[in-house]
Amino acid sequence: MTQTNVSQSSAPFLSYIEREPSFRNLTKDGGAAFLWYQLIAQHLCSTSYETDAINDMKAALITFYHDHPNDKGLSILGSVAEEYHADAAIVLYTDVQYKISMILNRALKSGDVDALYDLRAYVHDLSVQLCYNEDVQLQPHDAVFRLYHGRDMSKIDLERLMTTPKGSLICVNGYLSTSKSEDVAKRYAHE
Repeated sequence: MTQTNVSQSSAPFLSYIEREPSFRNLTKDGGAAFLWYQLIAQHLCSTSYETDAINDMKAALITFYHDHPNDKGLSILGSVAEEYHADAAIVLYTDVQYKISMILNRALKSGDVDALYDLRAYVHDLSVQLCYNEDVQLQPHDAVFRLYHGRDMSKIDLERLMTTPKGSLICVNGYLSTSKSEDVAKRYAHE
């Protein structure tokens, strides 16, 4: 497996490792790299950003769509790039026509810090919205409710997960979209 140096590439989102697993076994693989990556992610989520960050995000997304001409969304992205609002981050993430969830999760899955830096404004806005929604939806904090996550898992990832020893510490390499509706989760699994 090879990884392209992002600074030498015109397509920063193609720098991910194609067969990077959906999760990491921290018990087996060690956690030092995970901790460094968490510090970077926490910094991106908690630091306010400047206007250049929005421009970097727009340029990165437009580059992705230009490099993937078979993907729908370039014309839609033009209006999103011009009219981006921080409070629309969750909507953009969950709308499959924009493929922002795919782009962001590729960067997270591969640990592509350069791509995450280009998306820092979006990562910040998405994190702020998710934290706000968590505070609103988890009142009272002792309430328990069931959530569903719809996703197809590769046979390789499923086998890897099934052979992970019980009690192991694992982490997911990306955001998990969840819903209170099992039907909504099933719909996402088939997209």
